[in-house]
Amino acid sequence: MNLEEYLDSKDKHENELVVITNEILKLEKQLTTFKQLEEKYNEEKEKLRQSMIKNGIDKWETSHGVKITLIADKPDEEFEETYYDETKFIEENTELHNQYITIKDKYKLTRKALKKGKRGYVRITLPKEVGNE
Repeated sequence: MNLEEYLDSKDKHENELVVITNEILKLEKQLTTFKQLEEKYNEEKEKLRQSMIKNGIDKWETSHGVKITLIADKPDEEFEETYYDETKFIEENTELHNQYITIKDKYKLTRKALKKGKRGYVRITLPKEVGNE
């Protein structure tokens, strides 16, 4: 490849990279705008949720057929789970542990655990378009 061919191919690759990079930059700007829009959307939904809670409204439908449903918070839930103290068992019964791992029922304990709750939210259901089903 001579110098002229090399320079032509280099320019071609650089131009291709510039075009692709410019497209990516446009998309990055759009993504930033979409993220800002999503934040604003979530803020407004939270305002709606708080208003529905404050006014004791669980569900309603707008004049345009949009259904809005309040999904209540699900609080943390305490429950008991069974387990066994494996460390203590192994210390006291090393040979048995190695041979008979199924003997662990003798060492089962019960403890309270916490199942994480879930925050409530507002569900918005748009009406079905006639002819677009």
